[in-house]
Amino acid sequence: MIKNNNNSFSKINISILVSDEANGLDFFLGYWNPFIFFKDKFEKLGINFNFISRLDERALSSDIIFLSSRFFKKVNQLVDDNYFSTFELLKKNKIKLVWFDLRDSAGTTQFEVLPYVDLYFKKQIYRNFNTYYKDIYGGREYSDYYHKKYKINDEHPYEYVKLTKKYEKKLNLSWNIGVKLFDSSYKNFIQRSVLLSKYKFKKNFFSTYHKNSPYIKPSVRREKDFICTYSMGISRNSVRFQRQLFKEKNIKIKNSILFEKISPTKYLDSLKKCKLILSLYGWGEVCYKEFEATVAGASFIMPNMSNILTWPNLYIPGETYLPIDWDLKNFEEIYYKLLDDDQLRLELVNNAQKTLESVHKKTGEKYFESLLKKIIKK
Repeated sequence: MIKNNNNSFSKINISILVSDEANGLDFFLGYWNPFIFFKDKFEKLGINFNFISRLDERALSSDIIFLSSRFFKKVNQLVDDNYFSTFELLKKNKIKLVWFDLRDSAGTTQFEVLPYVDLYFKKQIYRNFNTYYKDIYGGREYSDYYHKKYKINDEHPYEYVKLTKKYEKKLNLSWNIGVKLFDSSYKNFIQRSVLLSKYKFKKNFFSTYHKNSPYIKPSVRREKDFICTYSMGISRNSVRFQRQLFKEKNIKIKNSILFEKISPTKYLDSLKKCKLILSLYGWGEVCYKEFEATVAGASFIMPNMSNILTWPNLYIPGETYLPIDWDLKNFEEIYYKLLDDDQLRLELVNNAQKTLESVHKKTGEKYFESLLKKIIKK
């Protein structure tokens, strides 16, 4: 792995061990798509990627292996330690191991793997690293907040390993679900199968992405004011409570879709016809709703994300969204501020769309190039 004068590297083989987050169409459109999208750029740098579904001979011939956390089974919420002997074997073969934590929250970590990997990347991390050294109820800052403020308790404690100082430098920010190639319309099974077959046989299928932009202009006529739909089926009390709290407020909003159970087709179609949506925390802070709304040209309202670092960053107060407090007391104030100020609402959506579009342009290319160089030089 020697760097050449032209800012490239001698041939480097990186294997990406994936699981269910890269099945079918999601292999091309989902979390790992940047390594396919920018494939030509990375090949010019001397970096070759292989996607693997098991630790086989191809893995042993790798210089670096990206380990998707989705691949590994857990025991009592922790990564099964039976895998650690395999990690040690790979390390003996001088293979660099990079863990990609794909869990939903900035607080739901897997630091138990830190002694066995060279680097640890996470989709979103707490701005204040000191949080990772503390006891946090439910493993999430917002769970801890609701536990303390509203006395919300979980049936079973959340188990996790706290960060230790000697491993802190291994912790890095990766990227969130905003890199997904979103579509403003729902694709059924047959449509997804047709797209998948096309992508498999078309070498440069991403070249059509920018020609057929999925983004809907925020300024189009919008018949609905507000959409708020979400599941209450989260088993952990302290995680579900934010959604429960909003529902209990029993806020009356005219011209809205409120707590209705609707199909994915109707949901995405409605997004293109509405002005505002509410996105509340689920198992984690970052949710598909913010990105789906942005693509559809709707502005999203959500709890304050100032404690989170993530990329792409749709969470810039006053620039891409207006945050609400975690106790939701200022929801109506923020809602009517956006509803009554079309200029502000359109400005927020336009900024959010530019941010999201940049992921698959030069900005995104540079981000992933810098990330790869950091990994290779480690």
